[in-house]
Amino acid sequence: DAQESRGLGDVYKRQPLSQTRHDDWRTDQETWDKQLLELGDMDFSHMLKAHAPLSRKQICEYWKQMLEAVQFIHEKGNLVHTDLKPANFLLAKGRLKLIDFGIAQKIPIGTIHISRDAIVGTPNYMAPEAIKIAKAHGRRVYKAGKASDVWSLGCILYQMVYGRPPFDRFMGEKKLETIMDPQHHIPFPPHRVLDDPASERVDPPMLEALTSTLHYDAQQRARIPALLESELLNDHLHETVTLTRKTLRALVARLRLHSVQGELNEDNVIQCTDVRMREPCTLCFSESLSYFTNMLGPI
Repeated sequence: DAQESRGLGDVYKRQPLSQTRHDDWRTDQETWDKQLLELGDMDFSHMLKAHAPLSRKQICEYWKQMLEAVQFIHEKGNLVHTDLKPANFLLAKGRLKLIDFGIAQKIPIGTIHISRDAIVGTPNYMAPEAIKIAKAHGRRVYKAGKASDVWSLGCILYQMVYGRPPFDRFMGEKKLETIMDPQHHIPFPPHRVLDDPASERVDPPMLEALTSTLHYDAQQRARIPALLESELLNDHLHETVTLTRKTLRALVARLRLHSVQGELNEDNVIQCTDVRMREPCTLCFSESLSYFTNMLGPI
């Protein structure tokens, strides 16, 4: 609809285009929005019902795609989706696409949240601050920010792991009251099936992702870049790789060059040292990273 198109129009790069009656697009002085239409296979809610429980590998793959999609609208469009839930992720050729921007809202310049006159969203996935009432200019205001979207993502991750959202067992007003209650403790069972201790264990990296996204205080809640760099999505950082001394010297020389040219920083040092070669000299990745950074000095 028009509201959704206006919101997305600020996200995607505009380009001079002109449309003829037969969709013959050509360069012109007029500016049009470029929109990609894709045919989805099913929404993620139906996928969860049809294929639950998901394997840990599947959870991590879908979790990463969700994080990347939401990070894109946060960074490129400064948008808060405000209604993240499984049904608003569409599976298209095996990849998740974020949909339904009907109630998404752009964050005003100089602020970190949006304000609404009424509660909007799906209660099972709504953050505490999106439900709380704040007074503003004598009227009721409901506030939400990027951290609110992170909470919603945490609820989806919880559902992927345990089979249901964290507040699913509460009904009506009790659900909203519980979500807003800072004294309520969300259960994080050590096993994926609560009544079955023989079921798959929830490992520490998964628990860390769950607890950090479902932190009641929005200021303490995890940020998406940190979640993308977390151990849950980067298991390979603890794998053992093997390489020859010749390869090691070449790698150090390459890193030194990046450092001299000012291209090496805390954000890309992992990628620059992510070697997956299988050659005769065993070296733990974390040890090699420490070795490289000690040689190169502070980044």
